[in-house]
Amino acid sequence: MKSQSRAQFYEELSTTYAGITGIYRHNTSADFIGIFDKELVEKLPSSVKWIAHNGAGYDQIDVAACKARGIGLAANSPSQSVTYERVNGRVVLYRLMIQVH
Repeated sequence: MKSQSRAQFYEELSTTYAGITGIYRHNTSADFIGIFDKELVEKLPSSVKWIAHNGAGYDQIDVAACKARGIGLAANSPSQSVTYERVNGRVVLYRLMIQVH
């Protein structure tokens, strides 16, 4: 990610990142674009189906906003995963496998 601010990231969502299906998110991105709160999640392209968070837990991601958009979540800690995320993660993987073949 090259975005240096939330405003720049919002602009890039309709150009550079248009059509993306997944996001790999690192904690350090919060220094530039902030946390994945409701406002940010609602601005993600409709093509986004999953977010993989490189960290334990979802304290920097609005889980309810993601769930409302049908966006699956995966974190670096199995103990933090819940059934919703596991099911959606599997669905995302199946869809990706279908697209590849």
